[in-house]
Amino acid sequence: MGALSLLAVLLVAGGRSAADPGPREAIFAISNLIYYLVALVVSVLVSWATRPKPEKPEAQTATAPQVKDGAAVVRVYGDVWIDDSIVLAWRQAGTQAIKTKGGKK
Repeated sequence: MGALSLLAVLLVAGGRSAADPGPREAIFAISNLIYYLVALVVSVLVSWATRPKPEKPEAQTATAPQVKDGAAVVRVYGDVWIDDSIVLAWRQAGTQAIKTKGGKK
């Protein structure tokens, strides 16, 4: 029998079952259970100690495309391929903190 099933038999039947394992087997089963619990705790501690430490992210910098003043806006109707796309305007997003009042009435 496995260690857990033997321990369950000992706890439920109080050690008085038809297939009484005896005191040596009970001590062996409990010592195996303690051994496995200690091995589990040690492996968790080793995993925790050797885990990779995440680096703090750096602030992103955006490269703004060149905006040509006075460039004509191309209006496209239908499916066409445009080789020379232009940027009409550019604004760096996400530089100001979002502030709300919190829903007060």
